[in-house]
Amino acid sequence: MFQSVDDLQKALPFFVEHVSRVAKRLGCFTIEIEPKLGYLIDTDKLSKNIEPFVDEKAIQIFYDAGFVYTGRNMQPKYKLLYDLEKTEQELLSQMKKKHQIQHKLCTEKGCSNQSISSK
Repeated sequence: MFQSVDDLQKALPFFVEHVSRVAKRLGCFTIEIEPKLGYLIDTDKLSKNIEPFVDEKAIQIFYDAGFVYTGRNMQPKYKLLYDLEKTEQELLSQMKKKHQIQHKLCTEKGCSNQSISSK
């Protein structure tokens, strides 16, 4: 929905206003969203594709708009975000050794990666 933090800051008030009107019309007393925000293990390897999803300013924008962190997550608490435009070796180099070993064991047991084109 939002391509950058600036985009989020400009559009969030409109989004909140619209969703609030719909919620009021439907008799809702609360609105719960789960923004697609996460954390990187190694921020030195941050790619441009992932940048908007890990920017701490984005979280602050939600707080400034009146959102409250409830502590309830329908989705996993932490999301690992990987740029899938990277090669398999580049992705593996971003993983912790434990996860690299798990990947290797899966490969030895017959699991494989497939590239699927959206074109």
